[in-house]
Amino acid sequence: MIKFADIDYRFRPESYWRFSGPLDAILSNVKGTERRLIIRACCEAGRIEDVPDEVLQESLSLEDRVQWGRLHPSFMGGEYLPNLEPGQVEIARIELKSTMADAISVRARKDGAAVCYSVVDEYDAEFRVAPQRTLKPLTLWQLIRLIDGAVDDDSNGIPIVEWNRESGEDFAQVVSPFYPDISRHYKLLTATARVLP
Repeated sequence: MIKFADIDYRFRPESYWRFSGPLDAILSNVKGTERRLIIRACCEAGRIEDVPDEVLQESLSLEDRVQWGRLHPSFMGGEYLPNLEPGQVEIARIELKSTMADAISVRARKDGAAVCYSVVDEYDAEFRVAPQRTLKPLTLWQLIRLIDGAVDDDSNGIPIVEWNRESGEDFAQVVSPFYPDISRHYKLLTATARVLP
């Protein structure tokens, strides 16, 4: 596995239950990728009060999901992820530029003094991850290894670099409110993979 010199792979957030600002706290509870973009744009424009209440909800009703999907299929991205369990938070997300903007969510939840990890998608796949639990939040490198090593019941992993190389563009991007360099790592990794034989 490749590491890049200007990324601190030892970086470890202090907690998954403290956000860097109110925007990250709001976005952490919103499943829909498009709704997250709307909230972010309004917040950056200083117009958060213009965001309708339905956009700020964690989950849309079935009727609202259908309405969003009628605007464009990509508006359904993330909307079919399982709801967060009590005490659970999304620590990273893989967003695909597929027709329906599919999303894969990396989650952490408290279990006493430990932190437990899981990966879920919008199609009820059950991913096996390692580590399954730690006493501290993961370092950036540990999170990358967890994502790259996550395997579902069909023995499929999450091939971010392969998707990007085959598509010729950034078909998959990884985002996280806790790990600011994770997106850059995968972009650099994809760029490196494209020039290697």
